[in-house]
Amino acid sequence: MPGHVVHGGLARRVMCLAKDITAGYSALGAVLATDRIYQAFGTSSTVFPHASNTDGHPVACAAALATIRAYASEDLVAHGRVLGELLRDRLNGLLKGVPTFGSVRAVGAFVAIDLVNEASNPLSMQDRNHLESACRRQGLPIHHMPDTVVLMPPLTMSTEEAEFAAQTFAGVVSALRPAVVS
Repeated sequence: MPGHVVHGGLARRVMCLAKDITAGYSALGAVLATDRIYQAFGTSSTVFPHASNTDGHPVACAAALATIRAYASEDLVAHGRVLGELLRDRLNGLLKGVPTFGSVRAVGAFVAIDLVNEASNPLSMQDRNHLESACRRQGLPIHHMPDTVVLMPPLTMSTEEAEFAAQTFAGVVSALRPAVVS
């Protein structure tokens, strides 16, 4: 995900990539930056000199090139946006009126769902662990962070699988009875 470096009131972009750049088949990472950021490192070379001794391994680079070609030929980035929008919209509809539902948002296929207790605070760790276990038992892996539950579907997920994910998640959330806040 893009990060923001703020200096002098201007935001500049830096993006760190790993895992997905080779579809997980080989260890490789990359750092992308605007020309202005890159020039701040004081190099005139086209090679970034601040790196590790595993850079540029031929097998990892071949895997990355194949992955980049697949992303482009299968239009996976656009499909990820469609998946995220579908999941966001379906969850909004399925969870409307459910007391523990706070909100849902999506960036690409990365979908974040805020769930709350009766005091409108984020669910307890115990409740989030219970939710995660219940979803996994039904075949839906989820992840939770301190305040948010996250769906991170693969970009190759079909719309039918996305519908299954939305229905399963909504069913588990609807049945969830958060611990009483004292």
